[in-house]
Amino acid sequence: MSATRRGCGHTKTTLEGSSLRASVAFERYPDQAIVPNWCHHHFGLAAATFAQHAFVYRPGAPAIWIVASDADVPHDPLPETVGLLVMRKAPPRGKPTSVFLQRFGGAATRNVYILGPDDAERFLRRETLTVVPVDDGRGYCVVRTADYVLGCGRVEGTSLISEVPRSWLGQ
Repeated sequence: MSATRRGCGHTKTTLEGSSLRASVAFERYPDQAIVPNWCHHHFGLAAATFAQHAFVYRPGAPAIWIVASDADVPHDPLPETVGLLVMRKAPPRGKPTSVFLQRFGGAATRNVYILGPDDAERFLRRETLTVVPVDDGRGYCVVRTADYVLGCGRVEGTSLISEVPRSWLGQ
């Protein structure tokens, strides 16, 4: 069976005697509605946004991933990752990844901050911006320009804190 079948399975071999880092197979997340419900409440995203997708996790690990609903997640060899990482912890405590928001956050209607070109560059450099809070006025938000989603931000008071990965700074 291929490790790169639909669902974006990825296998990584480590140096520990050629064993795979992944030791437990991915399974469907027990509550398929938890992420869509949280995204609807927090970002105003319609449940239909995720209609063609399923959420998976590795039992014993808190991260949630999204794959195509008809994905055939490989079991041999076990993939290290599949699909796209949604959150490293389940809602309501989990932080949505910037990549997840870039893919699905374009339709968000709540907790969205639209930046001009100069502020967008500052945000991507992980600089804190001053904003007028909207909607919930705190917590995770979708940060975008007029044309595209930049990633995840976090609002504390009047501060918009960039949550884009540090690794993006060098790109």
